[in-house]
Amino acid sequence: MASLPPRKSSTPSKGTKQSLSSLDVLLQMGFPQNRAEKALAATGDRGVQLASDWLLAHVNDPHIDEGDTRDFYLYMCPTGALLQQLTQFRRRVLTQCGRNGAHSLLPHVTLAAPFKVTHRQVGLLVDTLERTAGRCLAQLPDRWRLERYVSQNYMGLFIEEAQADVLKKMTAQLARELARHNIKLEAQTKSLHLTLAYQFSAAHFVQLEELLTLVDPTSACLWELRLYSRDPRLEGREVHKVLYAHVPREPDELELVVGDYVYVSRDSLQNSPDGWVEATSWLTGQSGFLPHNYIQPMAESDSWTLHRALPMSRSALSEELDGPPCRRQPLQHASSQERLRQSLSSLGSDTSLQETAERPRSVYDNVLVTDDPPAQAERPAARPAPLAASVDSSAPRQVWVARHGERVDFTYGSWIPFCFDEGGNYVQKDLNMPVTLRTRSDGPKGFAKDSPVTQVGRVQARLTGEAMKRHNVQVHHVYCSPSLRCVETAYFILAGMGMQHQLPLRIEPGLFEWLVWYSDGLPSFLSVSELQSWGFNVDAGYRPLVTVEELRDRKESCEQYYQRNHFVTQHALRTAASGNILLVGHAATLDTCTRQQTGHQPRSAVELRAFLGKIPYCSILAMEETSGGWELKDALFPPLTHSYNQRLDLALLK
Repeated sequence: MASLPPRKSSTPSKGTKQSLSSLDVLLQMGFPQNRAEKALAATGDRGVQLASDWLLAHVNDPHIDEGDTRDFYLYMCPTGALLQQLTQFRRRVLTQCGRNGAHSLLPHVTLAAPFKVTHRQVGLLVDTLERTAGRCLAQLPDRWRLERYVSQNYMGLFIEEAQADVLKKMTAQLARELARHNIKLEAQTKSLHLTLAYQFSAAHFVQLEELLTLVDPTSACLWELRLYSRDPRLEGREVHKVLYAHVPREPDELELVVGDYVYVSRDSLQNSPDGWVEATSWLTGQSGFLPHNYIQPMAESDSWTLHRALPMSRSALSEELDGPPCRRQPLQHASSQERLRQSLSSLGSDTSLQETAERPRSVYDNVLVTDDPPAQAERPAARPAPLAASVDSSAPRQVWVARHGERVDFTYGSWIPFCFDEGGNYVQKDLNMPVTLRTRSDGPKGFAKDSPVTQVGRVQARLTGEAMKRHNVQVHHVYCSPSLRCVETAYFILAGMGMQHQLPLRIEPGLFEWLVWYSDGLPSFLSVSELQSWGFNVDAGYRPLVTVEELRDRKESCEQYYQRNHFVTQHALRTAASGNILLVGHAATLDTCTRQQTGHQPRSAVELRAFLGKIPYCSILAMEETSGGWELKDALFPPLTHSYNQRLDLALLK
């Protein structure tokens, strides 16, 4: 075969072309340079997709072209076991003593005073930080030693002086490097410490000191050097998280998206004459008025952007700096709204969930672009009265656990052939049966294992909700089994409380009953979209801890059933970091979701079966957090009791 002739030149391949920076791409897309630089700084320079989605979200931000700097913070932050203890301590303090100054930021050691950096210098700042940390690699200790300090107005953990000097020298070196680029950073010269509590009432000192035993300064911990930034508009304002969606009725009102953060001035909160406050949305940058109890206070740092996190140990930092740069996976094709929810998922630090060694995440993980609750359409054009649903931080946290109401199949036996004709059309054959039933995709047979509740079951649930409302029981998060009878019960409990349109149901298959009773297969549960089409207010953005598919592939013992429900309970408490929780499930749920949480061992299968027969329909109990853990509490309202009512037989009168 003839040999190939030599070529004088070759066409460069795609791989040899010089790659464009994110800024270059945004400029080619037509964005102005000042906006492109601002978007990259606000998103931690995580890529073009994230920056363009930020620009899309801020398209109506009236201040998008104002200012060219961000406020930056240099912290050393704990992870691992120590962080778990700190998180538990802060939650207990919040429940028993209320908020203090330490709740406004994530657990941290301040290495420098806040400083300003222009948007275009953020990349230079990150690179300089990495180089400086790398030069100090040999001086980093294997374990950072902490000492507990307590006074009448302050509690904290102080880094041993010799080790603190290593951090001070590193920060001073960083300040010198940045000064060459006209970036002014002032290194911390005082003792380096992690604040546990300050600005608290003297009356809480003894209680705080007792809670301090939850924190062991010698616990395992991998510290991280973190660089954060925030929007300068946050200066002098508090950060609050949006609990309920709101569609503006007046031109000066702010549209609210569940999970967004808003910046609110203290004066606006304290001096509001009508319960409405002016705020600025973190998601969009727009400002307007909103009902003050549609939001709840959060740590200011939850709304910050994390630019870089470096492990502060010799081996881990060396591996971090020598390894390839971390890149995010590209997003799959999606609609603009869905892509916005996906891509803006890791800007900041949701301190309420920092119980593992994972990097902080952002509120965008929880943002749901939802429709307004149906009740909004019924409101007058004038501003509606705010909901009485704000979290009382001074009250003990509670978990309410309820069984579903009376079910059709256990009341009437084989009811499906009796109530459905050959065409699958439903006819009410008893006043206690549902008046109507929606069509299921699997037909009437789908109700065989997934029964609805009776009319009495609805009344039971509504009466329970009304009693909870009369006795000022507050519920902020609702999780329920995917069984139709549980979804209906949860809905009508909330209807009794007047909250069925404000509190969405989180469908959690992990709350379904013991799988041993379904050896021939699980029910074909209604999907979230089907439940919504039936009129239920379901949280479409909730990601279940246990999926239906996992239940289908699982065989479990009685102990494993307890473990599954206990796991779901703990997950709900961690995910919903504040406020009270309502769990709606089955008869066993009252025990499986509370027994281990209150310090007891799971029951045996024999004990569980004996227990189930003693749990009436729509039974409900409360579990309350105390200084010593969780305890079962009697409900604040009377129980629900009624007699059996048999059918009238006309033959008796003839």
